[in-house]
Amino acid sequence: EARPECMLKMQRRLLRQHSAEDILLLGRGGHPFDQEDEKSHGGRLSVSSRFSAQEEGPIARRIGLKSVVKIFNFFTPPNVSMPWQMHRQLCSTSSGFVIAGRRILCNAHGVRYHSSVRIRTPSNPKQFQAEVLAIGHECDLAVLTVREEDFWQDLEPLQFGPVPELEAEVVVIGYPTGGDNLSVTKGIVSRVDVTQYSHVGETLLAIQIDAPINNGNSGGPTMMGNLVVGVAFETLSEAENIGYIIPVPVILRFLEDLRRNNRYTGFCDVNVLYQEMENQSFRRYLKMKEEQHGVLVCNVSPMSQTAKVLRKHDVLMAFDGQSIANDGTIMYREGERISFEHLVSSKFVGDTATITILRDAKTMDVEITMEKRIDLVRMHLYDRAPTYYVFSGLVFVALTRHWLFSEYGPNWSSEAPLALCEYLSIFPTKPDEEVVVLSQVIISELTFGYQKLVNLRVKAINDVKLNNVRHLVEIIENSTDEFLRFDLGKFTTIVLERKKCIEVSDQILEANQISQKVSLSRKISEEADDSSAKNGERIIADTKVFLA
Repeated sequence: EARPECMLKMQRRLLRQHSAEDILLLGRGGHPFDQEDEKSHGGRLSVSSRFSAQEEGPIARRIGLKSVVKIFNFFTPPNVSMPWQMHRQLCSTSSGFVIAGRRILCNAHGVRYHSSVRIRTPSNPKQFQAEVLAIGHECDLAVLTVREEDFWQDLEPLQFGPVPELEAEVVVIGYPTGGDNLSVTKGIVSRVDVTQYSHVGETLLAIQIDAPINNGNSGGPTMMGNLVVGVAFETLSEAENIGYIIPVPVILRFLEDLRRNNRYTGFCDVNVLYQEMENQSFRRYLKMKEEQHGVLVCNVSPMSQTAKVLRKHDVLMAFDGQSIANDGTIMYREGERISFEHLVSSKFVGDTATITILRDAKTMDVEITMEKRIDLVRMHLYDRAPTYYVFSGLVFVALTRHWLFSEYGPNWSSEAPLALCEYLSIFPTKPDEEVVVLSQVIISELTFGYQKLVNLRVKAINDVKLNNVRHLVEIIENSTDEFLRFDLGKFTTIVLERKKCIEVSDQILEANQISQKVSLSRKISEEADDSSAKNGERIIADTKVFLA
């Protein structure tokens, strides 16, 4: 995976309205909203740090066992390589647990592409129909509910605790493969760090434990005493007995987003690329003093609010008063350093942050406004059908990470052409810009000879530069030219006779059982803004009830 762009770390992280110090307090058992107006939050939030030897025994764990449920997800994923088709319906199982407000918290990947979700409790063999209220794919969390009254009998909501200290003993509860009943596994907290979540590639705070998290375990609570300290969500396949859990600060950020907006609004970002500055010569070149440190801005999204404030070659020295080291880390807890991206992930869209920068050897404070991340390549397609257009056997798609995975497998970052992977580190320059790719050539009399020209970017048609797949469709459908010339990659060209292509278009579609020649990014799953938000129901009414 040695790529030039790997030196650049995309600063695109989860944001939250409260200060960085607030969310850091969650790791110390503090009060995250002490500086906030009580009225605006419906009361203060605090995370309990009241653990004792008596509370950590089997009796306390049994309190949690009956509230851990098994989730059955019946889902129909799209065929990204042949986007006019869907795969057959599949079923996966995962875990979840009851939280306040008759809600169930689980992993987003456990209910991906859901057609029907059913839930079973430990004491009832019946599978109850569930409703997906909200999904946060970036943080791999989802909230469900069940409308049937019988489901909630004897179920007690679990409450959250602080980020555990290193070497703390935790218990992972869930329904892993190999059996049908609950499984309880002990583990030790070995690391707290900012890491990449495998579901969509977002980078957030996570806890590493020395207990395996197997298929089916995902979504189950990780407990210390009688409090939840995380949600199990993934494991490290290259090693044994290394699992990862989503910590309480990330969980509360997700739930607070739902409380404020009654739907999942996602992450926001400062929309810059940055580079670490551990080389002494590099720092001297930028006229940095010995006591100065930070990371270098390599690029700023031209469409972002940040572009009005930050420039290329600015040095980010501090974020909201927290000093940034040359390796991009900040002090988290005593003896622990994590990426400063954790501070950014403590903000919400519309929040402001004060950044100390070095520009032209002068130090200054600037204020930036957090906004939605601005991507040229979509992070995921879990909530949308693939975009495609078929014209005379040429299959055009929008470049996405899902398409790269479908074409090149799990190691796509090293197997896919560098020319395509580079677009993941490039910001768009205009609204709705996409990378249009010729993904397949269906052979016919008109396309013969072009069959090897696949997986190349389509840059222009008849000298008109493309903005996205929709623009490509408009150009072709409205053209009156005799020939259509497609400029691919850097030097490749395809030429077709327009009228002949139109004459055989339906025949090619029918011969290859393509029922629809075009699809332009339609929603395929219902989330909060499509369900609960419409009927006035609050997904999360009050976040303080989740905490002990």
